[in-house]
Amino acid sequence: MEKKKNILRGLSIDGRWEETPREVKREVNNFFEKKISEVNFPRPSLDGASFKQISKEENQMLIVQFGEQEIKKALWECDSQCPGPDGIHFNFLKTFWETMKEDTVRFISEFLAHGMLPRGTNTSFITPVRKVEDPQNLSEFKPISLVGCMYKVLAKPLANKMKRVMNGVIDQRQSAILGDRYILHSTLVANKAIEEAKREKKKSFFSKLIMKKLMIP
Repeated sequence: MEKKKNILRGLSIDGRWEETPREVKREVNNFFEKKISEVNFPRPSLDGASFKQISKEENQMLIVQFGEQEIKKALWECDSQCPGPDGIHFNFLKTFWETMKEDTVRFISEFLAHGMLPRGTNTSFITPVRKVEDPQNLSEFKPISLVGCMYKVLAKPLANKMKRVMNGVIDQRQSAILGDRYILHSTLVANKAIEEAKREKKKSFFSKLIMKKLMIP
């Protein structure tokens, strides 16, 4: 049923409803081409900026090759999801781990040694999931990226290692994405600041930024 809800039956293009597959495909292609294409603009320089750094011991920990048990643990932490372009999902690897483990370990080891992925490893399907009951245009869909299983098998143990050093290099004012930090903390701080400004009649300026996420892995 959910799959039928997300079927793209047509789109409103330049004020007219279009269901012709060729026209719908052209509109989808143009939409994502504009969204994903990089726009050339002057980029700020970070020369002279001071950042926190990891220690030599932490760096050594990060570059050590993954062991079989470390990879297996990371794999078992992943929930089974829909297969990506490679047609494989986590349940397949878990079920046939004894057969697949040697190739899986070699795949990750070769990436760490050479810093390159085999062609097509990070290929993904972009699937639109509707955000409203009756979507009329592409902005009313939330696009998700269905990445291949092996790409995620590589990303998970890397993420587990990075978690061990992130708190030491990310500023305490970053209140989301990291363990034991919650995005609602920022909201609480902002509310406290507004409350104090009102109570003490302080001149203040607050800015609310709305960010749209294009891709959700």
